[in-house]
Amino acid sequence: MDLFTQTSNNPYITSISKSFTIPSGSGESSGVALKTNVANLIISLYVLMVVFIFQVVWDLGVSVIVAFWTGDENSSRYLPLVVIWNSSGPDNAARLMWDYYRSIKTKRKKSMNQDPERQNPTAQLKRYLPSNPEESSGEQSSNEDWVESPKKSRKTGGNNLWWLTLFVCLTYAMWIGHLAAGLFIARKLWKGSYALANPDYIFYPDLDSLGKDGGIGGRLEKVFSLKAPSGLLALEYIDDPGPEVEERVITKVLEPPEGQTPNLWAGLSYTYNITGVDMGLQSDPRLTLVVNGSCHTDYTWLMNSTGGEDTYRVWGGKDTFQIKRSGDLSLPPRVTFFINDKQLLERSSNMSYAMIINTAGYYSRTQSQDPWYSTEQSRTNGTHPYQVLSKRPVLSCWEAKRWHLNGKDVEHTQLKKLPGLNLHQFWIEKVFPYEFLVPRVASLGSVTGTHTFKSTSLGATLYNSVDPSYILDAGSHSVLSDIEHWVKASWISDQGVLRDTTTYHSGGGVNSAEGPDGTVDPSIAGFVIENWDVDTLS
Repeated sequence: MDLFTQTSNNPYITSISKSFTIPSGSGESSGVALKTNVANLIISLYVLMVVFIFQVVWDLGVSVIVAFWTGDENSSRYLPLVVIWNSSGPDNAARLMWDYYRSIKTKRKKSMNQDPERQNPTAQLKRYLPSNPEESSGEQSSNEDWVESPKKSRKTGGNNLWWLTLFVCLTYAMWIGHLAAGLFIARKLWKGSYALANPDYIFYPDLDSLGKDGGIGGRLEKVFSLKAPSGLLALEYIDDPGPEVEERVITKVLEPPEGQTPNLWAGLSYTYNITGVDMGLQSDPRLTLVVNGSCHTDYTWLMNSTGGEDTYRVWGGKDTFQIKRSGDLSLPPRVTFFINDKQLLERSSNMSYAMIINTAGYYSRTQSQDPWYSTEQSRTNGTHPYQVLSKRPVLSCWEAKRWHLNGKDVEHTQLKKLPGLNLHQFWIEKVFPYEFLVPRVASLGSVTGTHTFKSTSLGATLYNSVDPSYILDAGSHSVLSDIEHWVKASWISDQGVLRDTTTYHSGGGVNSAEGPDGTVDPSIAGFVIENWDVDTLS
């Protein structure tokens, strides 16, 4: 996945003597990482070497042919040798041989068409037969030689043409091989832009050092805030997803329950997996995290609605959340994410989360009947024809994860119990339990703010400088497209869990990757990252 997080330094190791396993779904192969300028130099030298080898083979072949070629009394048999010997290489020889071949073919065809005696062998024979049968035996013998000469001439010419055809094929084969070597050697050597991570750049905050305020949820929010740059990149990448995203992230639209209509109810299930290859793991490339989840609209959270405000009860408890109709329209609409605190404390393998959107009261250029974007006629006499209705439903979701390796699987919170796992304890105990505890949709949406959902990130909003408000195109968007957008971005973000640790800045915080001596164990950096200024050669 070509998704790079720019850094001011080089959080990777480049060395021609330090090999690693190149991430690939088609099989494992070894490679080394080099700076792009060094890699280009090596590839160029390889190409020159192969081209030189072809030239040596060509010169050797020409010398062997000339040394062992046996001609006959027909001197034309030597003409192809002259052409090959005088050519500078297979490309020039192929061109000259082809021109010579065409000229021979043309002359033979023209000779056969224009010479009546060649067209009629009987007439040609009569030309040399003696008129007096009693001529001397010497003369008869001489004439018999003349009778055989036309047939012999045709046979010799045919042999020459066949030999010439063989030489043309050989020279063209060498020429094509010469070109192919130069064109494909670079592609064969270059395996991507991967490099081993530099342990000195790995940072992951120690959660115990972040204080107790807000509980584990508050501490996780501080950790997830570090992922804002990579999260925005993931959302930007999904704006124009490649075929791999469509293949790996599977979504299915859910049918409305009996009595519900599409303008009130919408649902989507999703599934995807992240492998060790996706994350760049060297120790466990076949390790797989399988994610399953589902979302649907839910009106049970709506507690009260007035002309200017909608009130929601969070998880059926005492906490409430308000959405003000026609709030600050100078800002784009946004989604607020909620995690079930009880499940978070229990570190449940099946986590519930929810989303509330604040589109109520926003103006729209188009009409919509989608649950999140349903519109009515504008209540003002302005230039905008529609406004989004109040009482928008909550999106209620759940997500479950399991780790798989060699036919065995465990809950995502029990990774250390997975048999055959070679992953470093730092990742098992300090990173993965927290990175994958909260559904990625929720953590990603929380740190990316107004860029979270598709109707904003695709630039569907229109900022009017005269009437400073965001104008939606409600008719072209839906809650289902927003869910799918988040899930695909989550798949991208999950792949970068290891890579992101090389982009975090400590800010004076405690690094959980450091040992008692203040350094990071090199074995922790057992993964590769992608970067635009490195090349991987096999």
